[in-house]
Amino acid sequence: RLPPPGHLRRHMRDAMEAIEQKRVRGRPLRPSTLTSYARRMAIFGDWFTDRAAAITPANLLLAIEDEANDKARREAITVAKYLARAAGVNLEVPAHLRPVRALPPQREVLAEEDVLKALKHAEERLDEGFFYCMAFSAVTGARGSMALSARLPEDPEVVKPGYSISCFDAKRTRPARVTLVMDVWRELHIWAHADGVPPELWMPHNRPPTDDQVVKANAYINLVGKDRTRKLEPWAAEILSFRQLRHFVGSKMLGMGIDPLQVSDLLSTSVEQLHARYSDHFRHRGAEAVGAAFYGKP
Repeated sequence: RLPPPGHLRRHMRDAMEAIEQKRVRGRPLRPSTLTSYARRMAIFGDWFTDRAAAITPANLLLAIEDEANDKARREAITVAKYLARAAGVNLEVPAHLRPVRALPPQREVLAEEDVLKALKHAEERLDEGFFYCMAFSAVTGARGSMALSARLPEDPEVVKPGYSISCFDAKRTRPARVTLVMDVWRELHIWAHADGVPPELWMPHNRPPTDDQVVKANAYINLVGKDRTRKLEPWAAEILSFRQLRHFVGSKMLGMGIDPLQVSDLLSTSVEQLHARYSDHFRHRGAEAVGAAFYGKP
């Protein structure tokens, strides 16, 4: 593997520095995102070095075209744009090279009684800490690691739908507030199972955790997923994936008629992401909305 020539190294360095300065809604890119871009930049460096090619619009488009899947193509386009800017060339990416944004597949909306049945099944089989993280996600829609930063009240009697629980969303790097969509906090003894979480894994609810804390929390949540598939019956394991549970809560909130802006706040996501991920709630609903506007019902 040959090192890239001096001018290419300089342009790659300048491009990465510009990417590191990028802000999304006022926040820096996540470390994992920067790592992905750095990896893609190294791949570009190898591509240009192997071909002894100059950084020109035509060569950048060829490098983009070499990426087969949509995720790699999106990263390649971003890296190519910054590399072009660093090299002082104009780059226009034609439409046929851009990934097509397909609608996400429609997920089957889980029934509350099925989720509750699966949770009771899991309570008997999983480690207490693992069950707490899973149950917290099932009743609030929080990401798995957010359960490890939740500020749980001492009195379990107060926790019911509408009660606000503070936690920190490390993925979005911001404080969050969640609430219950099922009144089962006491029935499942969720607060008591939280004692099974190793003390060193708890994170603050009102400020960003350290990178080390995030790594350990994510590793713990990954273990929850592995334990789920190993110890639960297949029907319950399918229901109790964190992604399914989050979709269940989002769907339930939207089905209750809660405003999408409020749902996005409770799920710690954007309205745009909400429309994309829960598009089954918005597809082909125009006629219903017009009927409701005219007659007060669909």
